[in-house]
Amino acid sequence: RSKHLITTQLMKRILLAVTVLVFVLPAMRQAEAGTDISIDFFYDNLGSDGSWVEVADYGFCWQPSIAVSNSSWRPYADGYWAYTDVGWTWVSYEDFGWATYHYGRWTRLRDRGWFWVPGRAWGPAWVSWRTGGDYVGWAPLPPRDGGEDYDDRPINGQVDVEFDIGPASYNFVDVRYIGEPVLRERIFEANLNITY
Repeated sequence: RSKHLITTQLMKRILLAVTVLVFVLPAMRQAEAGTDISIDFFYDNLGSDGSWVEVADYGFCWQPSIAVSNSSWRPYADGYWAYTDVGWTWVSYEDFGWATYHYGRWTRLRDRGWFWVPGRAWGPAWVSWRTGGDYVGWAPLPPRDGGEDYDDRPINGQVDVEFDIGPASYNFVDVRYIGEPVLRERIFEANLNITY
């Protein structure tokens, strides 16, 4: 029975991912082509699985309910990486992933958890990558102070220092699993990240 339940859940997630791609991909292409998206669009469409909160230096930010109820939750953990014509693209299984992983940035506030700061520029994913040995990891790029995104300069090895991205922000997996359709079970505990 448990095998059937796992198979059913996996099939539902795959169906959800395909549905999201069918409906969201055309919108992403428009945004990529330079369509200016209003921040109000996110306020109106993110749904009830989170709340809008005013955050010093960033204005109104959105915090998913799971970030409140599960202190070990991290962005870019429930989904998978797909290599597309625009590079490595994060495909999320979370209902809010269509917005939060392709527009704006994430910031982690001490004692309050993760918050999403809306942005207008679409990207396949807004992350910093790290490798070590047989491991690969990614962490959300936070906004600059004052809510501005990383500007047109190239992102290099100094990004962790410049943005104060610590090891706990990264999701690391064994590199052989990077193409799997479900990564959440492959991601190592955050307390082991310093090793990788």
